[in-house]
Amino acid sequence: MAWRKVVEHQGLGKWRVVTASEQDLLEARASALWLTWESEWQRKKSQQDAATLKEQRKQLSLQNKAAAEASAAQQNQDLQAAQSALENLLKTTIEQNYIRDWSSLKDTAQFPKRAPTLTSRDPKPTPNPVPALNFVPTLLEKIVPSLKRKRIDLLEQQHSAAIANWKAEVDEINTQNLRQRQEEESRHSQLMQQFKAEKLQYELAQKQRNQQIDEQRERYYASETDALTEYWYQLFTDQAYPDNWPEDCQLQYIEGAKKLIVDYELPPIEAFPSVREVRYVASRKEFKEIPIPEAQRKKNYDDTLYQIALASLYKLFQSDAVDALELIVFNGWVQSVDKATGAAIHPCILSVQASKEDFMMLNMHQVDPRACFKKLKGVCGSRLVDMTPVQPIMSLDKEDRRFVNAYAVADSLGSETNLAAMDWQDFENLIRELFEKEFSQNGGEVKITQASRDGGVDAIAFDPDPIRGGKIVIQAKRYTNVVGVSAVRDLYGTVHNEGATKGILVTTADFGKDAHDFANGKPLKLLSGSELLYLLQKHGYRARIDLIDAKKQWLAETSRGRALS
Repeated sequence: MAWRKVVEHQGLGKWRVVTASEQDLLEARASALWLTWESEWQRKKSQQDAATLKEQRKQLSLQNKAAAEASAAQQNQDLQAAQSALENLLKTTIEQNYIRDWSSLKDTAQFPKRAPTLTSRDPKPTPNPVPALNFVPTLLEKIVPSLKRKRIDLLEQQHSAAIANWKAEVDEINTQNLRQRQEEESRHSQLMQQFKAEKLQYELAQKQRNQQIDEQRERYYASETDALTEYWYQLFTDQAYPDNWPEDCQLQYIEGAKKLIVDYELPPIEAFPSVREVRYVASRKEFKEIPIPEAQRKKNYDDTLYQIALASLYKLFQSDAVDALELIVFNGWVQSVDKATGAAIHPCILSVQASKEDFMMLNMHQVDPRACFKKLKGVCGSRLVDMTPVQPIMSLDKEDRRFVNAYAVADSLGSETNLAAMDWQDFENLIRELFEKEFSQNGGEVKITQASRDGGVDAIAFDPDPIRGGKIVIQAKRYTNVVGVSAVRDLYGTVHNEGATKGILVTTADFGKDAHDFANGKPLKLLSGSELLYLLQKHGYRARIDLIDAKKQWLAETSRGRALS
């Protein structure tokens, strides 16, 4: 008798009939054949897996290469866009209108939230009414009337009880539904009150902002100096220049001459692109930057700075809707490093003056920036990149022959120091030192002037801030009595005489109502004794103001003086 068995291997797709004279021999032959095929299958599978892995790595490498090349292409596109923006800086500037559309500044947006809606859950349904009593007498009840009456009485009692229970349940459910409705309406009412309060607050703030814009517009069209300066300063802060460029500038407007002096912070060459192109080297799997030739980069720097100067003049003149400008002096300054000494320097490297009449006649679409700058008789070195200092055609006025040397006082203060009883000269230096710390946070400076022993002191602050900036007169009154309106009037006159943009009056006492009324709406700031102490504390100093003690000291000193005389 011959034994048979079919041996199959699904991986290879093979099968064979194995025969043997004995069953044990058959199993041995079948097992040996299957193991041979399995070994063959494992080798084949290993080869397939290796080929698949190789293909996957190849595809991944191609994807990485494509991604790297796409990244390089994007970087090159960004570099080209940045270079094009520099080359066309002046062209881009003159294609825009800089006369302010005041209405566009107003906030007309609707309150962003929607009014809450009254949401309610479905009321709980009431149970169906109790069915009417349906009595069907039995045969016995028909024969025996007493039994019928007895069951009718019982059924009527049960029916009455069921109706009573139904009514009670209906009343309870109606009460619950009413309470739920009242709670929902109460919650909705609260949400509506909150919504209306937020909406009102939003609209009031919006109205206030829009009123400020109207007031700013009115002040601008009234040619108020601080409004004009703020208007012009905004032109510089709104520039779409690279983020790594400085945004600092100082403006000084000379009202009578309709002249504006601009000290503008130019970007250093380090803020300019240094890479012309980015390439992906597949063999090394890395990016390679192709630099801009140094000569070309320096030329780009010079060309751009000339464009900045002309673009600034254009924006200022073109935006002048109130005929407040007849002449502009533009001084370009740069924070840099002296290559010879390694010291930080801040030279003025270009200065140009232009009248509105002459400048607006230029065809800015056709001019060569460097040639136009020279035509306007601008002054600069042969190459701006060399940081050659030049004398500004006109500088911001920060000099005054009245300025005297100052000394530090604040560090000697203590909680026992009575400001109202300080020596008058120490007090004036303290005020100078305090405001110097306040204004220096924004790059300003304060200089003290010669003062008399009348308890008042004049100091001049030069603040680059566009809103509170310019020349600021500071006067202090070391008083023990309320400061009246005459001192405020005197300060207001000083502000006009000095050509200042603002006046600050500081006292150790307080101001009367007439003083506040006079200062209202004028470029004057009144600081009382409590505000002076707060300002000291803000900068880390402590002192006190005791008017009664100061009066006693003054009376004692006066008495001693009379006794000696």
